[in-house]
Amino acid sequence: MIVSFICPHCQTRIEADAEAGPQVMCAACKCLTEVPPPHVAPNTVIGGYRLIRRIGRGGMGDVYFAFQLSLKREAALKILHPTLSRDPVFVSRFLRETHLVARLDHPYIVKAFNSGEDMGFHYLAMAYVDGSPLDRRIRQRPLPETDALKMALGIAQALDYAWNEHHLIHRDLKPANIMLEKNGSVRLMDFGISLSLLDSHARVTRPGLLVGTPNYMSPEALVGQADLDFRSDVYALGATLYHALTGRLPYAGRNLAETLRQRGDNTPLPHPQDENPSLSEPCVALLTRMLDPVPERRSSSWAETAEDIQRVIFGEMPRHTRESDSARHSSAPITTALRRSSFATHVLSRRRRIMIGVLLTIASALFVLDVWLILRLILRR
Repeated sequence: MIVSFICPHCQTRIEADAEAGPQVMCAACKCLTEVPPPHVAPNTVIGGYRLIRRIGRGGMGDVYFAFQLSLKREAALKILHPTLSRDPVFVSRFLRETHLVARLDHPYIVKAFNSGEDMGFHYLAMAYVDGSPLDRRIRQRPLPETDALKMALGIAQALDYAWNEHHLIHRDLKPANIMLEKNGSVRLMDFGISLSLLDSHARVTRPGLLVGTPNYMSPEALVGQADLDFRSDVYALGATLYHALTGRLPYAGRNLAETLRQRGDNTPLPHPQDENPSLSEPCVALLTRMLDPVPERRSSSWAETAEDIQRVIFGEMPRHTRESDSARHSSAPITTALRRSSFATHVLSRRRRIMIGVLLTIASALFVLDVWLILRLILRR
């Protein structure tokens, strides 16, 4: 590990190997200078990667834009927080992520380069994505419907690969873990709490620890159901798509306790057309299916989800709707995942809203005409 610091005597920048000793001689002023303890900061070299700037911060550590000195290429370096490095559960989870990501090779998943440990700092080096996370984009404004659907399609294809090739569940799908590249492509990242059903040693989470982000987690994941499958990620992708289309954070309580209470009460989300009236009916039907609280009424495969998303992109209704599954799952309780405001409850579509608006305009015009005619009659008398 190479640390970078300023000579206190002549203000020259010094780079020194942290393992070489406690002191180093400054090449400029020839004075012995104390080498600071190993730390993570710009210009530090960890595992052969020079840190340039921090580009992200998460619960497990920081992500730096870095430069690999040996291969002369840009990279993103995820570094486990030093305090967590002393916790065997978090270290095991971090190591699992490095092993899982190393196996994944898909155009919509951020590719891993290598991983390691340097003087107690665990790191994972990945391809650098030139873009911005989806959550940052949503904070500016909701995505147009077509753009949001194309994003969801790419993520669905990535998770289809992860599930069918590696039987892998992401478990923390949310806008912060989706990168939008400047060229319009999409990349999925952060498999830190993913679950491989093929790995008998996969469960390294402490009992009672909430795994995931409550705003996007499926109902079955929220209650800690053991036999999760890909349909839990389908729900999370639906919640992510809802957020991207409406700009509204799903189940946004004032604090974690209120958010969990909303989820525990099965509080429906506001209807997406109430938040964004321009959304199409096929898009609403897609969201309704993906956000169904009953896993059996969601898609039966990622390929089915991707097909439905593609149909909506082309303006068609999803092929696989709740009505088509009603006979197969008639015994399951019906709980809508979307609700309307008291007024919008009676307004079932944008077309009907437009029709009501036209009728109100005509009625107003007729009223004005009646008043004008009455006034003319009065004035003539």
